[in-house]
Amino acid sequence: MNIRGGDELGMEVKVEKATSAWSSKFEIMYSDTMPAEIKKGDLNPRWGLKHDVTFHIVTELDSKRYLDMLAPDRFVIKTPNGFKTQSFYFDGLSKTIKSSSND
Repeated sequence: MNIRGGDELGMEVKVEKATSAWSSKFEIMYSDTMPAEIKKGDLNPRWGLKHDVTFHIVTELDSKRYLDMLAPDRFVIKTPNGFKTQSFYFDGLSKTIKSSSND
């Protein structure tokens, strides 16, 4: 089989007659040898962050203030206040840091 296209999530796979050149290759992975599904609290060794565990981003200055999200594209440094806008978590599936106040 010759499969044309890239390797993007949700991308349609088109299978064409085999030619001498392959545009994509796949590997067979048996379910009993697959890595365990990531669970809350599991440490991602590549990124050094725990999956789905709340944390704060704190300045290293003497004030020890927190990063606070005012809008999805606007951050400021504020005194800790307990609001969810100062809490973040690592989504190990998408490999992104998300705000606890809104994803």
